[in-house]
Amino acid sequence: TLKPKDVNLESRSCVKDEMTKLGHLVQEFDDIKKELAELRDNFIKFDMKEPDLIIPNDLKSDIECNMNIWDIFTNFNTEFDVMCAKSWISLRTNIFTLDDFALGWIKKIQQSLSAYQNHFVTIHINDKLFKIRKAVPSLKHCNGESFKEDHWAELLQGKFALPSIVRLENLTCGHFLQSLDLLAEPSMIKYLKTLQSRAQGEISVRESLQELIAWSQTYEMKLCEHCFGSKSTVLIMEWNDIFRDLGDKQSLLVSLEDSPYIKSFVDTKNIYKAKMSQLDSCLHLLLNIQRKWIYLEPIMSRGSLPQEHQRFRQTTEMFCLFMEKIKMEPKLFNIVDLDAHPNLENQLNATLKNIEICQNALASFLEKKRSLIPRFYFVGDDDLLEIIGHAANTEMVQPYLKNLFQGIHAVVTKSDSAVVSIKSAAGEVVNLSEPVQLESDESWLEKLAIEQHQTLSALLRKCLESSHLDYEQYPSQILCLAEYIRFVSHVEDAIKNREGLVDLNEKLLLKLQSLTYSDLSGDPITQLKATALILDVIRQREVVDTLIKNRASELDSWVWLKQMKYYSEINDALPHICHCTIRMSSAEINYSYEYQGNQAKLVHTPLTDKCYLNLTQAMHFGFGGNLFGPAGTGKVRMQSQVADCQNVVQFL
Repeated sequence: TLKPKDVNLESRSCVKDEMTKLGHLVQEFDDIKKELAELRDNFIKFDMKEPDLIIPNDLKSDIECNMNIWDIFTNFNTEFDVMCAKSWISLRTNIFTLDDFALGWIKKIQQSLSAYQNHFVTIHINDKLFKIRKAVPSLKHCNGESFKEDHWAELLQGKFALPSIVRLENLTCGHFLQSLDLLAEPSMIKYLKTLQSRAQGEISVRESLQELIAWSQTYEMKLCEHCFGSKSTVLIMEWNDIFRDLGDKQSLLVSLEDSPYIKSFVDTKNIYKAKMSQLDSCLHLLLNIQRKWIYLEPIMSRGSLPQEHQRFRQTTEMFCLFMEKIKMEPKLFNIVDLDAHPNLENQLNATLKNIEICQNALASFLEKKRSLIPRFYFVGDDDLLEIIGHAANTEMVQPYLKNLFQGIHAVVTKSDSAVVSIKSAAGEVVNLSEPVQLESDESWLEKLAIEQHQTLSALLRKCLESSHLDYEQYPSQILCLAEYIRFVSHVEDAIKNREGLVDLNEKLLLKLQSLTYSDLSGDPITQLKATALILDVIRQREVVDTLIKNRASELDSWVWLKQMKYYSEINDALPHICHCTIRMSSAEINYSYEYQGNQAKLVHTPLTDKCYLNLTQAMHFGFGGNLFGPAGTGKVRMQSQVADCQNVVQFL
């Protein structure tokens, strides 16, 4: 009768009621004991026989046992409530204290209630302690160090169905301990591990996005001042760094898209992805505009292309206005701020279109100039515009002559009205047959090209008619060419006479000795001319030795046909013209009389002979040629030498 029936031990009010009832029973039991004691005293006073009034021992034992059990249960509930009241923030790093609490009470129950293990209160306490211990592994994953608000909401309100007012700030251990059955489920650990892994993964995503946001709010473009005319504007510097940094951030976003933890940040990611895509597009447009504007501004400011002047002026105003806004707020992401720059991309496209119209008009203008004077294809647009703009000023044009002509490094003028001489890089001066009158436009450059051809042709004719070497009158190119023409004539005469090659070789040796023994150290230009002649004579002796060794007896012998030979044709009707032809095997090329200056010559080897032959044949059949081989073996220099011998322009 002392054991309560159907008591809800989880309810503190029910437990309290049962304790009150048990207290009343104990009080009644004490009252009965007092009444029995009074009865015994009364029986003794009246000398009456004491009745057999004995309280059963099992009732007494039962009352004491229940009192002990319920006292222990009360103490357990008190300590359990203290544990439940602890803040989860302070307890989550000391989960072991919960396990210690359970172990301590298990030992206490075993010691104090060993004889009452089957009592329903003891069973209840043991069952609860077992669940606490079983819930500890799950609670270890609820420390939430990497959790954010959304993770806590998913765990507390989603999984444990706690009220929405429960947050980490007011979360207690009791909020978890009231769901011990849920925590003890095997699936709970798996869920908590997944949640913790997701929270940990989202930390790196969040940090990356925060880094991106901080970068977008602080990154500034480097600017520099640019003056044009009486005005100035700012220009953006270090474009490579801007595009590299922007590309790195775009790559970061792409890598975040592949993360399984990006779901919570999709909105932020999409916003910055769109912004950076638009920013990248606008920056490329702005870079093109800035480059083209810098290129065109000095040209248009000189009055070039007056038909496009109005368009370019309007474009300049728009560009300067935009750059002024950037100067006021140089942060990179401010470019895609709709409030600061509304409809920016369309404006940039329109500006770029106008600049490209101006640039295309300029390109058409320059192409027209190049079609009239093909040598202008050898210089860039900037240089060509400089030449056109200062065509009448030879001092301004002279720096570009080396790009227009192979050997002309400078020109000599007379009274700033006519060009009378041309000069090589080494200082060799060639007087023109007829002065080239300077004009207000660039047409005098084409006349200079024609006059150099006529002058060299006339000099060659004079040199061939002369019987001695005149270092002062003739340039190195003409001296070498005339000597080679004479050599070819002497060789062919010697081949016809069969015995003349040996005598010719002796004459060449004497000529070589004469050239090498001459003291020309006082005149560097003359020394260069003599050096070129010496190398040619050495080559000529090698050719004669080859002919003698192979017993060449006919002019169509392969040993002679494969040599590069120079022939001249003099027409008495044209007293100042000498036509020169280059022949090698079946190839025949007209000598163009392009002034070459004082080009260095290479020593001939069997390999260079093969290169000469193959490249010349390629030219004869209308092809080009390019040598192939290891780096540093002289391929480019060899091709230049062949071009010099053929007096043609080389394209590399």
